[in-house]
Amino acid sequence: MSVVKLRASSLRTVMIILFVISAGSLVGGFYYAQNWLGDIALTNKSNSSTVDNSSSQTLTEAQKLANEKSLKIISSNQDYQTKIIDDINLYASKNNISIENSGQTQSPAGANSTPLINGVQLNYLTVTLKNPVNYENLMKFIKAIETNIPKIQITSLTINQNGKVKDSVNVEPLILEVYTR
Repeated sequence: MSVVKLRASSLRTVMIILFVISAGSLVGGFYYAQNWLGDIALTNKSNSSTVDNSSSQTLTEAQKLANEKSLKIISSNQDYQTKIIDDINLYASKNNISIENSGQTQSPAGANSTPLINGVQLNYLTVTLKNPVNYENLMKFIKAIETNIPKIQITSLTINQNGKVKDSVNVEPLILEVYTR
């Protein structure tokens, strides 16, 4: 077996040749991949343009419904108080809870009164419930308030156990946060 002796100059030449071959294959592979992805993009573009008009009309109907629902999430500033109080009275009557008093109030101490969305204002309502209140009915009432459209959040809630009536609690006045536009 014969041993090939490489000198530094011939080794350098072999390394340069290998480098040129590697660089050429990388450039060729990149060019091939770019053309392949371009062809796929053109195919997808032509397929998406051939969608029938009935599905695009359905999409616009869905967008209209979503837009209408989004407009209901935030009440108008003129009628929010009557709308919210009507909703709260409805939820209270469904859950056998009596409301003694409700009305507009100032923001509670420590509350962030700056909404994150431009054009949206925070308003606060206070709702006083007739005590004692059945605990289970109170939880259903709170869930109804929190899932209401327009969006209402309970900012302040204080509950004390009522020792006189079983399964009932005394509730301090609720402070509700209402978003208006």
